[in-house]
Amino acid sequence: ARRPNWADFTLPGELLPTFMGLPGSLDDIILFHGSCRRAKGDRRDGLAEGYRRMVHEPAQRPHLLILSGDQIYADEVSSTHMLVLRGIADDLFGIDEFGGIQPGTEKVFNGLGNCPVIPGTGTPKIAGRSERSLEIGMTVAEKDHLWTLAEFYGTYLTVWSDVLWPDPLPAWDPSETGLVRHKDPAASPSYGADEHDWNMENFKLDNLVDTMPQVRKLLANTPTLMVFDDHEATDDWNLDYLVSKGVYNNPQGSRVITNALLAYLLFQHWGNRPDRFQQANSPEAKALAAATWQNDPDFHPVDRAAALFNDPLALGSLLGVPPSVPSEANFDQVNGFDLRSNLDPAVTIRYDFRLGAADGYPFNLVILDERTARHMPGTTRQDRPGRVANWALDLMWPAPQGNEADTPTVLIAPAPVLGLHVIEHILQPIFALQEGGERKREYEGWSGHTPTFEYLLERISQWRRVVILSGDVHFGYTHTLTYSKPAGASP
Repeated sequence: ARRPNWADFTLPGELLPTFMGLPGSLDDIILFHGSCRRAKGDRRDGLAEGYRRMVHEPAQRPHLLILSGDQIYADEVSSTHMLVLRGIADDLFGIDEFGGIQPGTEKVFNGLGNCPVIPGTGTPKIAGRSERSLEIGMTVAEKDHLWTLAEFYGTYLTVWSDVLWPDPLPAWDPSETGLVRHKDPAASPSYGADEHDWNMENFKLDNLVDTMPQVRKLLANTPTLMVFDDHEATDDWNLDYLVSKGVYNNPQGSRVITNALLAYLLFQHWGNRPDRFQQANSPEAKALAAATWQNDPDFHPVDRAAALFNDPLALGSLLGVPPSVPSEANFDQVNGFDLRSNLDPAVTIRYDFRLGAADGYPFNLVILDERTARHMPGTTRQDRPGRVANWALDLMWPAPQGNEADTPTVLIAPAPVLGLHVIEHILQPIFALQEGGERKREYEGWSGHTPTFEYLLERISQWRRVVILSGDVHFGYTHTLTYSKPAGASP
């Protein structure tokens, strides 16, 4: 690892990082928007193109960069990356969530079930977590999934910077690492990584690391706002009632989400609302106090928050992690279930935020939290959730007062508000007919739950000009919407 210096963060000819001030006219604003940044993607990092434009097309330098979700992929961790993360966790963090195998040394991720561990320890082998991740409610596209807080921290440190990456990347050598076992299709085809897989992953990670110096400079010289989608925690995070119940009614699943949200808070959301972290006794300040390093491997921020605030569920409450999800027998079939029942910023962290004229913006900027404030109308896969409960949308984006409606608004909705008809209404129903297809159908767009979708459309219609930016679907398109309703219709 090398020591960074100012040259790592500055544009050519500059001594220090610089920002472009927001222009007074909306017509002059240049805004970059992106989402879904996979560390092991098949192409070069698109953020590096933003840096190229800053240097070679100064007139196109962005005033603002908005990243609308999936800045990391907790459920798609390559074997090489996990090996690097394990070294970072050992070197930089003393928090141990695996523990040992002797009585009294167990931690939250002991008792891993279908998960091979390093002999004599409670730590999983590289490329061996997929089955256990599914058992605790996670989804996995690869053989490893982030679980521990140190792994989440390390991921942010390695996807935004090349400083901690070894050069060259670790080569395939199971006898040297002692952490990887070959695939054994007869025993468990989901475990292990072979030499071909390993080398292909290294090729993709090399592409990522090669562009990181440019990405670091883009971020250092551009005001940047971020919000999560699902992959910051797991694929299909809070997708519906069944998924949520499987996660939050399991202590290991709940801990993964707690770790994911705390890491997101520190590595993404802190930059969105630094003022909240500076306010005494704010939920953000309390979570930061719980996360403050104590040099004690047995003292996770969950434990520190419990000690600080005399409540074993304190950190989860601050972060908005549901303590549990009601069973089918106790589910309110009339009113449904909201993952969060309270968004009072005095007691719990809000991940949505708004910026406007008071912040120097010539437009309203509204960023929605579409993950933690969902409404679950029923208990089956067919009971598609509302992405944001109506009462929560009223708090995130209130109806305009007076002449506010005349101010142009940019709405950041991580998942598409207006999806492509052929995909949502033709292809997805076909996928649902396959085995396990109802989960794969993934009604992540707003149109999956008509009441909350129409409530959002009603809110949009109250403002004269609204531009909606969304990500999630891994392809690009534009829509122009004309919305009307008969008199007296509701909504």
